Amino acid sequence: MQLKKVKMPGTGRMIINFSVQANSVAGDFNMVSKDEPAPELKQAMEEIIPHALKICELPEKGETRVIGLSFSYHGDDNNMAVIISFKRKLSIGNAWITINTPMKYIERGESTIPESQVLEEGGGEIVKEIIEQTKEYINGVREQTNLFSE
Repeated sequence: MQLKKVKMPGTGRMIINFSVQANSVAGDFNMVSKDEPAPELKQAMEEIIPHALKICELPEKGETRVIGLSFSYHGDDNNMAVIISFKRKLSIGNAWITINTPMKYIERGESTIPESQVLEEGGGEIVKEIIEQTKEYINGVREQTNLFSE
């Protein structure tokens, strides 16, 4: 499964675009759900905020919330890159501005990707956690866990 987009637009829903290439299933899928994500996914989305702000050269001070990540895959190695979309509350009035970071690779690996195009230390691990938690969400793990587990 390859994620294409993960959105938490603040409307109480999750929107996930992904593709699957398996034996019996192949194609692109869109999932829209009103189920709240598990706390681990919410936490990972919060943890990526300082990285998004640093990429955009913005101060950490101020109300900010991530609204989505867009993924792309490049080269023979299928190197994953991400664009982080976030909202920042403006200091004047009750308005928000939406900002997209430039594309950054998750990790450099063995490729010739310049270091300036790779997420700084820790950022790639957080994005990987978001991906893992999003896949769990697709598979049914939500904020309200199994009611019958011990």
